[in-house]
Amino acid sequence: GRDSSRDEQGACALLSTQLNALLGERPVTHREVQGNESDVFMGYFPRGVTYQEGGVDSAFKPTRPGAGPVRKLYQVKGKKNIRASERDLGWASFNTGDCFILDLGE
Repeated sequence: GRDSSRDEQGACALLSTQLNALLGERPVTHREVQGNESDVFMGYFPRGVTYQEGGVDSAFKPTRPGAGPVRKLYQVKGKKNIRASERDLGWASFNTGDCFILDLGE
């Protein structure tokens, strides 16, 4: 995604190349850019796409038991191709022109 590190981007490229080889060089690869996705790509997700913060620190490590609910703020944009992107939970993230969802983690 837009906020991924160079290491994560490199790993993605390497793993997609390995997967392509594993599948006999038959797959066709299409690249999409976060925030500028094609209509074809968005058509695969009729309910829209949600972008979440994360990566190695959150996706591959277990959560701490008893840490309590994790609150998240999502900014929702689009009419035809709806996107929900996670934002920092604070007043500075809000504006008057967009819709926001506050997930209380419950």
